[in-house]
Amino acid sequence: MLVFWRLFLALLVTDFIFQAEKFTGLKMRRATAEFIHLSVFFILACAFNYRYLDAVWFSVGPVSLSGIPSLILFSAAHYALDALFETPEDFSSVLPRTAKVIWHKIMLFWALLIISPDVGLSEGRNLFPEPVLIAFCGLFLVTGYTSSVICSYEEDACIIKKQSRDEIYFTALHRAVMYGLCLMPGFSWILFCAIWFVLSWYAATRRFFDISNFNLYYGGAFALICGALVRLIIYA
Repeated sequence: MLVFWRLFLALLVTDFIFQAEKFTGLKMRRATAEFIHLSVFFILACAFNYRYLDAVWFSVGPVSLSGIPSLILFSAAHYALDALFETPEDFSSVLPRTAKVIWHKIMLFWALLIISPDVGLSEGRNLFPEPVLIAFCGLFLVTGYTSSVICSYEEDACIIKKQSRDEIYFTALHRAVMYGLCLMPGFSWILFCAIWFVLSWYAATRRFFDISNFNLYYGGAFALICGALVRLIIYA
């Protein structure tokens, strides 16, 4: 599972920092922006797993693929899934945007799992060989991924038409703090998480910043659950 978690981190970094939408904002064609997006993932995936690129990653019958061909295969699947779930807009009438965001990541997750070799397990390691790596994956999940789910749900439910970039970053920071508090040693993290949530609730109810109840409760709960699970891995 060593290669899988490194690939997963590369995917999260690519999807939530080097999104194709950011490049299209520079007046690039969608295909060009998507190519840059996939290229960033490919480079990061190779850099994170350079020691294992010569190993067999994916095999079906007589066909065996090493690291580079497997990443090319995944990139093709990634492009197809992005095209299916992120464009065109009229696909939204068939499937709500929130469902598209969730299923998009689930299918990419399974595709990564399929092409990843059992390097860590074959070396006698457990399912979570690098706790720090898992912690970074959790951080991107509670910030970038959760922001996508929340924004999609708020648009689907007509709670907020579209959050501003500042609001997205601010609420992501709110969840990141909750997640970070969960990783504190000892039992003080429980008290600090409770205090942080009460402060967030007070700020939201007094309209110090504009945040929906779904954003506050779902975001806080997901950060807390994710942080608690990562905590079990780190301190196991």
